[in-house]
Amino acid sequence: MRSVLPFVAAVLLALSACNAIVSFNPEDQPCNPQASTEEEKCLDGYVCQNGKCKKGTLPPPDGGP
Repeated sequence: MRSVLPFVAAVLLALSACNAIVSFNPEDQPCNPQASTEEEKCLDGYVCQNGKCKKGTLPPPDGGP
């Protein structure tokens, strides 16, 4: 019976990890607007605002249309 408990715990841990991967939400992920690596940037279609990824595009730098 003792050998079954670690196996059950490992299976439950693996299932919970799979759930976290499947329900990934790119909104509000941490980011760095001056990032030099892809890991610190937002995915396509998201912009870095106040250190968090938000859906949308950046406004033009001159404030134009």
